[in-house]
Amino acid sequence: MNIRVNPEVLEWARREAGYTVDEIAKLLDVEPQTYTNWEITGTDIPLGKLKNISKQYKRQLAVFFLPKSPPDTQKPSDYRNFRLLSSGLSKKTLLAIRRARKYLDISAGVMGHDYWTNKYAWMNEVHTEAQLRSWLGISISDQQSFKSINEAFKAWRNNLESNLGILVFQFRLPADEVQAFCFSDTPPFGIVLNSAHHYSKRIFSLFHEIAHLMKAQSGICYHDELDANQSQEFTCNEFAGKFLVPDNIVPLATTLEELTYHANKLKVSREVILRRNLESDFISKNKFFELLAEIKKLPVPMKGGRSTSVIEKAQASRGQLFFNLIVHGVQANKLDFNTASDALGLKINYLMYA
Repeated sequence: MNIRVNPEVLEWARREAGYTVDEIAKLLDVEPQTYTNWEITGTDIPLGKLKNISKQYKRQLAVFFLPKSPPDTQKPSDYRNFRLLSSGLSKKTLLAIRRARKYLDISAGVMGHDYWTNKYAWMNEVHTEAQLRSWLGISISDQQSFKSINEAFKAWRNNLESNLGILVFQFRLPADEVQAFCFSDTPPFGIVLNSAHHYSKRIFSLFHEIAHLMKAQSGICYHDELDANQSQEFTCNEFAGKFLVPDNIVPLATTLEELTYHANKLKVSREVILRRNLESDFISKNKFFELLAEIKKLPVPMKGGRSTSVIEKAQASRGQLFFNLIVHGVQANKLDFNTASDALGLKINYLMYA
């Protein structure tokens, strides 16, 4: 059975998913010219192939029958990493951008513009690391008392969401491509973290991205590979480092063992302790790079933990704030069950008892 679709939508969906004609043709086991003809005419597409296209592009089948293509996904506008700008983003990252934008749009519709505007009153009052820590309500003593880096991450994330109104999403992205990105163009604001990275990196990314949000800067970055002219990135790195390890408590650490001890104590990465030692003139640049090389030789920490339920996985990926907003939207008849189910990646029966 052959199907007719809107060729404009077919071409739009391919671009949005990050595929070239050759790539998708290979996956569909058709000639590139065959697929090109589908995008030109929209005719003679076998139903099985269209279902496969729908699966590859992560789109519902009905999308391809729309009278016109939807607008392009609004991506973070300030591509801070020049390497990514020149080489392009992976399909997983493009999908994460699409999903995050969709979740932010849903959140805006459920709560309304005024709600989110009021949530961000703190942005007029917070200008320093100390002021931000006060708003979050987690002291240095609290930070040191966390039992694990996992517990610290959850606390920081929950307080960012509840106290600052910042939605924090997590997606598993290519580890060597993107560490985090944020959206600051219209409320609500959001941060996306790469769950492939260790919790210590994600904690640093949270406050690196908060620094960008405070400057009204959207964008994508990978903190370990920065262009020498990207002063904004270094400024945000400095903000995150000083927030997590304020000037008055920077510990002297001149060996890998000392870096590890203080990183564990403050629930941050060794790199943060090392960078703060350099910024405090406790070590030379030569010593900094020597120790950094030692850190990079260490095995990547494994992410252990107990098995989690599907609801816990949804909360971990979307964040507690978004999860609660979706449940509220259903209960207030602002969202139907199908929309809520898709937003949380849960079957409808889970939502009925949430």
